[in-house]
Amino acid sequence: MGQGCSSSRPGGFRRAQQEENHESGVQPPALAVDGVLRILSINVWCHHFSTLAWLIAGMKRPKGTMPPWPFTKRIDLIADAALAEEADLVTVQECFLLRIGPFVLDYAWMQLSRRLADGGLVHQSDPYRSLPRFFGQNSGLCVFSNRPLVDAREEQFSHSGEPFNSKGMVYAEVELSAAVRLSVCTVHLDSRNKRTQALQVAQVGNRAASLMGKDDQFLLLTGDFNISPTPWDTITGPPPTWSLLVAEMRARAEEKGHVVSNAWGATDDPSAYPKNRKGRMVDHAWLFQPRSTPGRGKALVLDGPSRGLWIGTDKSSGESSLDERRDGPLRPAPADGRGDRERLADSSVGTPSTANAQAASDHEALTLVLRLR
Repeated sequence: MGQGCSSSRPGGFRRAQQEENHESGVQPPALAVDGVLRILSINVWCHHFSTLAWLIAGMKRPKGTMPPWPFTKRIDLIADAALAEEADLVTVQECFLLRIGPFVLDYAWMQLSRRLADGGLVHQSDPYRSLPRFFGQNSGLCVFSNRPLVDAREEQFSHSGEPFNSKGMVYAEVELSAAVRLSVCTVHLDSRNKRTQALQVAQVGNRAASLMGKDDQFLLLTGDFNISPTPWDTITGPPPTWSLLVAEMRARAEEKGHVVSNAWGATDDPSAYPKNRKGRMVDHAWLFQPRSTPGRGKALVLDGPSRGLWIGTDKSSGESSLDERRDGPLRPAPADGRGDRERLADSSVGTPSTANAQAASDHEALTLVLRLR
């Protein structure tokens, strides 16, 4: 992990570039003619402590995933996917920076930042703000956008069971047009302690309410919640943490005169949620919309359910691969509509077989489309 270690704080370089673009009169890209905003959210799995555990202690990695280290190949695959999807907005979790005294290991974020900026996502939140003072990882969260980010901020959770990770939230406003702004927030909750998760859900709810603000404000909340609707018991229903999360999202929406929807589908239908490599879906996007459309006629709506995007490589050929994924390791691409067996039999498709597939992360990317009407 010795690449990209710096003793200075280069977090200002992206803001300086944004200011230069503004002063030179460079205008942000207009939304597509059809008013579409494409979003990709992913946990990129660049975790220094987990990698050390794998290198030194021999900790097993999830089946069918790339080796945890080096991060560079994984970052390139994920950047390729974001650009291939023509994402206007990318929210990232677990792109950790690690502070060791005066030194900061930041090469994974620097690489991702450069790749996405080269693809037009030049507006980026500052991950250095959440670095601990002496030792540990930052929040691992970042927002990348081809639209200006307004007032991007970090908020650390008041309660966490992970003392060496600065778990929390990153949020900002994105200018969609002269009249429309979208609040964006990405989060990463603790993975094990249910009591801590409950406290973090409440803090996320508080922040969501403040970001909704006025009656006509839209909010997109993405991230690795480490909370899944499965396993769903036929008698007792979903896991308590899922019921708690759904109740909090609905209560905050109602409080602000909004309606909320989960981008995967109905919150009471477990079949709407694909499974990740650990057998459950913990990555979510929630859209909060005003209950009544403002007088000027704007509306921002989900254009269909989210897609799960498998990002990885074929370990025998080394070729990268993207595949739409809902359940199981492979799904047909939307262009051909054929089943997995037909696709696997045709080597020209470029989708790796299950045996050779190596995912870039232990999470699939969540992709969604918002349409401005």
